[in-house]
Amino acid sequence: MTSRHTKQRQCILRAIKASTRAITADDIRAISGCAKTTLYRNLEWLTKRGEIAVVDSDDGVKRYIGHSHHEATFTCQRCGRTRHLMSRTLNDYVQRKMFGPQTVMTSRLMGNGLCTDCTTKLKQL
Repeated sequence: MTSRHTKQRQCILRAIKASTRAITADDIRAISGCAKTTLYRNLEWLTKRGEIAVVDSDDGVKRYIGHSHHEATFTCQRCGRTRHLMSRTLNDYVQRKMFGPQTVMTSRLMGNGLCTDCTTKLKQL
């Protein structure tokens, strides 16, 4: 395999980087029009070079992202409400505080506890 950006790679990379969320190979294929084997070969190549990253998902489907993707999820143990956060401040925190001078493309932080409403209700009891 060559080490340059072919037209297909450029098209695939543009589709991934243009997305504001992690997208599936099927999404990328619909945007780029690449053949399935070409798409998967290039996704693997771009991933190995660190130009894109694979984002884990609960449904087991691989998703790809072309920029840093950091998310945090908080679930209240009492009411079950879940909050999701994706933010640039998470990126700064992950890079500087958690891992140091490495390049971290994806991270997932999960927290459990009591939300503000449930904490307030318990204090009133």
